[in-house]
Amino acid sequence: ATLLRRLGGIHMRDLASSDKIFIPAHVRTLYVDNKAYFLRTTLLENLKLAALEAVKGEGSVQVEKRALAICTRIGLSDKIMEMLSSSEVRDWEAVLSRGECQLLNLVRAFLSNMEFLVLDRPLEHLNPEHSERVMALLKEFVGQRGVEQELESYHL
Repeated sequence: ATLLRRLGGIHMRDLASSDKIFIPAHVRTLYVDNKAYFLRTTLLENLKLAALEAVKGEGSVQVEKRALAICTRIGLSDKIMEMLSSSEVRDWEAVLSRGECQLLNLVRAFLSNMEFLVLDRPLEHLNPEHSERVMALLKEFVGQRGVEQELESYHL
């Protein structure tokens, strides 16, 4: 909570102090809770909603391709990949396991192209294989400022 208040600028007094952080207002920041929430729409639309604002000029087809590429790299099961191609609308939180929800929540975070991600226990509910994949994607995200992006669309 303290970090989030600091990110929001509540603790901006005494910036010279070494225990304070300053993140400029123009830096796009996303807090990713360890509990995933889904809208009553298709599973793929739930993912694409994260990218619509963030990926300026990119068409829906490109966003969809990027979402599916990240889903593949994060190691989603064939069952989930089939659900992503379905036009079915369901109560996704009731259908998916906690680990699957967590992985899809992280896919959304990667699609959003934020410059700063605050992740609340991102590996909770994940098995060791998925944890390793997530950590590899996080390292790529930090190193390249994005995952599965064309070079021209990096936010530098």
